[in-house]
Amino acid sequence: MRQKENKYSRPFKSFILKTGLLFVVSVIFSIAVMAQGPGGDPEGDPDLVPLDGGLVFLLAAGVGYGVKKVKESREEKSK
Repeated sequence: MRQKENKYSRPFKSFILKTGLLFVVSVIFSIAVMAQGPGGDPEGDPDLVPLDGGLVFLLAAGVGYGVKKVKESREEKSK
């Protein structure tokens, strides 16, 4: 005999499906990451961290955001 659905059964089923899908995707990606060989320059120092344009962009965005907040703060104080 089938149980009657209550108001919590549909959201719970949705949560379980989403959690299960996230788990499966995480396992698949972790296996793919472990399957890749070592990268980098075999002749170079393995402890060096490459600093590329992405880090510079994040630093510039942080400085820009800080300048914006300082300007907004000064405008509020002058009113």
